[in-house]
Amino acid sequence: MNAGPVPLFLLAAALGLALSFTSWRAACIALLLAIAGAGAGALIAMSKGSQDILFAGLLASTLATAALVYLPKGLPPPAALIAGVNAGVWLGLVASVTGQRMELIVAIPFGFLFLPGHWIVERGYSIAIKVVCSWLIAIAALAIFVSLVPTPGYKPDHME
Repeated sequence: MNAGPVPLFLLAAALGLALSFTSWRAACIALLLAIAGAGAGALIAMSKGSQDILFAGLLASTLATAALVYLPKGLPPPAALIAGVNAGVWLGLVASVTGQRMELIVAIPFGFLFLPGHWIVERGYSIAIKVVCSWLIAIAALAIFVSLVPTPGYKPDHME
């Protein structure tokens, strides 16, 4: 799960879906902040030793961002802006440490999921977005726990 661009796609999709529950203006500004944060984070040189910590942070951020759809009164604009900056920085840092800067460019359009998502929420079908975010939460949680728990087959043991 920590290989390839999938974690980047998951966080960008979680952000896009969460922005479906805020105003159009706040969603657009939050996505622009995410793009700026991703660009800034991608320029920071990170050591390969920090890769596990950064992946755990990215997946925890995915989990938290996807959980924003469950706020009872929607996503307040200040929270949307903070979520945008947070997601962007994590995307950029992980893209930097893994050398996936081109994949980051492919991940950013997933943030535009708020465009159809906003339309879905306005028509009263927000449960569909909440179900998708529940899956994102489950995937992120499983990925965190699988990468943190030493499971035979994932880490070398004393028998090798």
